[in-house]
Order: sequence, then C-alpha cells, then structure tokens
Amino acid sequence: MSRFQQAFSTVELLVALIIAAALLGSGYQLYTVVLRDSSGAQRRSEASGIAYSLMRESEASTTSPCSTLTSSLSLPSYSTLPSATANLSITCPYGTSSAISMVSVTVGYDESGPQQVTRSITYRNNPANSTIGNGPSTTYSVDATQSVTFNWSPVAGAESYTVSYTKNGSLTTVGDINATSYKVNTSRNDSVSFHVSATNHTGGSPVTTVNVTIPSTVACTLKNGWVPYGNPYGPATFTKTSAGVVVLSGLIKSGSTAADVTVCTLPEGYRPATNQWFSLPTSSDSTKIRLDIHDNGDVRLYGAGSWVSLDGINFQTGDQLSDFTQTRTYNGWLSFKNADARWASPAYMVDSVGRTRIQGMIYNGTTANGTVELTVDPAMKPYKYQHWPAQNACTTTMLYHGFDDVNYSVLAKGDSCTSLGKSINIFTYPYTYSGWNLLSLSNGWTSYEIPESRFPSPRYSNKASDGIVMLTGLARPGNLGVIGTIPGNLGLCPSSRQIYAAIASDAYARIDIEAGTPSGGCNVLFIAGTGPWVSLDGIAWVGTV
Repeated sequence: MSRFQQAFSTVELLVALIIAAALLGSGYQLYTVVLRDSSGAQRRSEASGIAYSLMRESEASTTSPCSTLTSSLSLPSYSTLPSATANLSITCPYGTSSAISMVSVTVGYDESGPQQVTRSITYRNNPANSTIGNGPSTTYSVDATQSVTFNWSPVAGAESYTVSYTKNGSLTTVGDINATSYKVNTSRNDSVSFHVSATNHTGGSPVTTVNVTIPSTVACTLKNGWVPYGNPYGPATFTKTSAGVVVLSGLIKSGSTAADVTVCTLPEGYRPATNQWFSLPTSSDSTKIRLDIHDNGDVRLYGAGSWVSLDGINFQTGDQLSDFTQTRTYNGWLSFKNADARWASPAYMVDSVGRTRIQGMIYNGTTANGTVELTVDPAMKPYKYQHWPAQNACTTTMLYHGFDDVNYSVLAKGDSCTSLGKSINIFTYPYTYSGWNLLSLSNGWTSYEIPESRFPSPRYSNKASDGIVMLTGLARPGNLGVIGTIPGNLGLCPSSRQIYAAIASDAYARIDIEAGTPSGGCNVLFIAGTGPWVSLDGIAWVGTV
C-alpha cells in the first residue's frame, strides 16, 4: 500500500489543524478589513462625485488665453463627508498664451485620518472666433413620477452636447448626445446637479450647471369639482417613498358626491397591482366613507360629504406584487378575487424597511367577534394586539380587524355584512421593532392598561429611513382636544394638519395630527368619538417637521 493510501498520522493531523486555523484567522481578518473598507469606499465614491461636479462647474472660471487660479470652494448641501474641504486649481499646461487650461478640484475629508480625492480635466476655452457661444441655456421640469427632465436651447455651431450629473453625490457621466433634453430618474428629496456644455470640433462651450432638489410630494390634479380645502390643511398630494410606499394626503371639498366619482388619477409607477378599498373621514364626523384606488390610477369616492380627507391612504406599488405571499383563510372566509377578479387576494409581505404589510379583500366568513380570518408568518406579528380600520360595500359604520400578537392572526370583529367583501389594509412594524416611543399624554388621557399588558400604550415610531412615522396603541379617553404631543426637531411631524378615521369602542372616531413646528412638535387631537377606548392604529404619515 502506498503512503497516499495510508491513514494520516498524528503529526500530519496536527499540522493540518494548524494550517486550517491559520487560514481561518486570516480569513476573519480579511472579512473585517472588507467590512471596514466598505464604508471607506462609499466615502471615497461620494468625494469623487463631489469633486467631479465642482470641477465641471469650475470650467466656467477658465479664460482664453489661460490664466492660473487657486481658491477654496463651497461643498454641496448633500455632502455627508466628515470635516470636508474643497479646493480649486487652474493651471496652464501649455503656457499662458494657450486657450487650454487644466482644471483640478481636490476634496479632502477625514476617514481614520486625512483623505483626499482629486478630479482633473484639460479644458479648451473657446477662442474668440469660435462658432460656439455661451453655454446652453437650461431649464428643468419635474413630472408626476418625481423624475426631472432638463431642456436646453440649441447652441449655434454645436455638433453635440456633453452631459453629466451627480445625484445625491453619486456621479453619472452620460457623454456626448445629439439632443437638447435629458431625463434623470429621481425620487422625492433627491439632490441633482446637472452639467451640460455644447461641443464641436474646435472645442466646447462653458459648462451650464443647474441644481435641483426634487419636491417631497406631487400635486394630484383634482377632477369633478373637487378643490383643496385650504389652510391649515394641505392640498391633495401623493408621494412614493424609497421603500415603494405610495402615500396620499390632503383635504378636499365641494366636489361631486355621486357614487364612484373620480377625484384624481395617479400616474404609472404610483398605482397598486389590483384595486383596493380604504375608509376615510368625511364632513359628518360620525361616519366614514369608502375610497377606492384602482389599478389604472383612478382615485374614486363613494358617498362623500362636503369635504373628504385623503390622509391615511398608503399602499405598495404594483411592481412589488411578486414580493407578496398569499395567505390561507379560515372559518369560511374566502378571497374576494373568487367573486370579482378586480380585487386582490389576501396576502402579506415585509417591505425594505422591515414593516409588515397585509392587504386584500375577503368575504362570506364567520363574523363572530374574535373569529380568525387569516394568519401570517409568526415573524410579522405586531408588538401587541392592534385594531385596524376596514371597509365593506354595505355600511357607513366603522368596521375593523383585530391583529393578534399571540396567534399572529387577523380577526373578525362582528361585521354583519360579508357577501360584498371586506378590505384588509394593515401596515405596521413587527414585534421585534425597537423604535416605538411612549406618547406624552395630557388632557385627562391615559393608557388603556397600566401597566401595559394585552394592548400597547399610545406610542409613536421613530422616523423610518423612507420618512414614514406611525402611531399605535390603545387609550382611555379624556377630554376632547389634545391626546398627547409628538416632540419637535426630529422630523416626525407633518407639514400641514391631517385628519384620520380611527376606531373608538367599535365605532367611528376622528383623530387629527396638527402641523408640526420645530420647537413645539405636533399635537395628536381627539375630535369626535365616544366610548371607553380609542385606538391609534392605522395612523401614518411622512414626517417633515
């Protein structure tokens, strides 16, 4: 038997173990270096993008013939670089009689010690007899999808246009194009610095730079007589967060109250995959109304009063349909899609922020209080038992679901009408979320349970990475007016007053959130409702103040 066919000796095994341990240790060191370098690479990429943007802007400082220049530059507002500086240097590589300049921008910052990135370009300032004049005169427009299009007037003598832009500090070099417009796909609150110059075989024009910050919301164009209510309430708007959540807001009035009337239409990219129902507050302050969002973008009302609040409507866009998992129903409850294919089967997902989303339509089940309608993944159960508004086609009284933290199930709560469908729209954090903060209660209001046991005390969430703030909890009513106050200076409050449909002791209640101020925060207000308890579940908005 050869040596290679024999068993390992004790010495050989010991040597093999020592080598494996050394490889494991070096692998761990490499892993930690990769993690440490990830942040450094992001900083360097941001510094490079800023240096490039400033370099293109500084081309306008060149002269013909060339002259040297050094100066410090202001960093853009979106910069997150620590202890950052920016410096410009213009030199004359072919002497001061040439029209060619070397433009260099160096961005310095601190990242475990001094770091710097330099971007340079050799630039020819047009001679006096050049056929190209000034840089392109450029404007921009933001469309309904919150993308921005830059347009410029044709420049005499131009053969093409050189385009680049930075978005939130990240550089994109488009290059030469034979067009006088360019569209940049953006999202709410993005910062874009757009650069364009005219070029031909003799050189290029000065660079035109246009800076724009994308608005946080887009106006929803109203139809059929509906108009904004006015201060202190916001106009009808919509937005899409970085997590793909579409949020509507605003108070409207004076439009057609006919059933199935369209009040506005959402553009592509802001629509659900299938039709959805929502419960909204209206002018009676004692009943809610039904609002549908259709997959073609139509926002439709049924039975509106003199005013209607759009606050509280939120849903995932249709392109996230594949992220949902259909759930099993129980106790006779069925997917309403079986009766009408326009409506979604009950399903759940976890969005990119980690929040639980349950949506769909069900019908024909057992309505006894506490009957299980459906279940979800146990990891998605709420912090404690929650009460979520629902909508059906045959009543204006307030319906709701229980969301049970013990059995991770959605429960019936005595709905007497099931044949025409019942909506599910639940959007909350799972029980593992640690960002709930106790709401500072006043005006005689208290937590429903002291100490907290089956039901959560009134709480507000931290502002999520996509800007959404939520309430949860069950309270014992005090006086009309202020329930509690959300603190200021944290970006948690809405910019205008909002109105929500809530649940008070199995019936309708109205909850308002006042517009925030940096110093005073915003008050949570109880406007209408009666009974021994009020739920704050289902109230969510995009925080700005």
